[in-house]
Amino acid sequence: MLARPFLTPGFTAPGAQTAWCQIQNQSVTPPIAKGVESPCSVAGIRDLADWTNPAYPWQRVRQKMPGVPCLFGLDQNPPGSKISIRASGLARTVKMWRQFQGVSTDRTEKADLGLALWERRHWVQVAAVETFLRSEAQSLGATDPSVVALRAAWTEYNKARNLRADRIRQQMLYRCWEWCIERTGKPRESITEFLLEPTYLQYSFEVIEWAQASEDWLGELATLDDRQPWRNCWVDAPASHPFNTTFAPCNPQVPTFVPRGMTQAEVVSGLMVDPSLPSASVTAPWAAQASVGGASGRPSQEGEDEGVSESSPSHSSVPAPADEPATAQGSDLDVLANIASTTEV
Repeated sequence: MLARPFLTPGFTAPGAQTAWCQIQNQSVTPPIAKGVESPCSVAGIRDLADWTNPAYPWQRVRQKMPGVPCLFGLDQNPPGSKISIRASGLARTVKMWRQFQGVSTDRTEKADLGLALWERRHWVQVAAVETFLRSEAQSLGATDPSVVALRAAWTEYNKARNLRADRIRQQMLYRCWEWCIERTGKPRESITEFLLEPTYLQYSFEVIEWAQASEDWLGELATLDDRQPWRNCWVDAPASHPFNTTFAPCNPQVPTFVPRGMTQAEVVSGLMVDPSLPSASVTAPWAAQASVGGASGRPSQEGEDEGVSESSPSHSSVPAPADEPATAQGSDLDVLANIASTTEV
């Protein structure tokens, strides 16, 4: 699948294309020095593989996600209800959304799809680990028990991760996007704006790598997420989420993205509406409480970042299309356009 539909999926709601570009332009790997080594231990690798542990980083993220989506309702498909694998329309969307949130209602729903989204945004760089393993083998010998154990633990984790990555790619690209994007004369089956749903982690254009500097992988992850909250799609900094700064202000029917444990007032109080938006398009009533002209949702030079609470939106749908399709500003596509012609998503 070539990248062009990913750049411009065909949004029609005001602010949607700009918000999409802001999210994707931040979702890229910060520079990693060539040849860097990532120290590892069997215990550290196994901790990273233990994703069902309630204290696991992704589990903490999903526990903060709202229990209802922002762009569609659950009235017809409440939590715990069985949805057929042959379902269509909204029911099909809800079934996929559950899995992206890490929820499995029955054996046809795979909770680790949500983990795969998280891993895609926290991708342990293979080259850095392999460099360390080669160094250990040269120092201790390839048959040293500690080296053999390290290699086995890493191989097992990396294989499982790659399998999950393949499955999330199939589900996201050949199901969700096919439903939401009009291509080669085939009409879309769902509203394109569903791709902006903020209550699960966004599927990034590429895997977003990181190279840890110590054997404490989980400890370094906590520091990484504090420094780069966009990796977890701003669940810890919702006032900076482009959904809230750029999309929701232009669509009063859409609730703001409010993580569990927070209120809309708390999110809005720290929110700055994207200054690139035409003032006439900022129509959400709560936007008057937010600042206008502050952060534009783009990362700093160093690559670091600084609704309704839990209820389901009563409208249960995204806004009706505007008279004219929303278009991206030229600079918004810069990061993505550089690789669009050669990259497969």
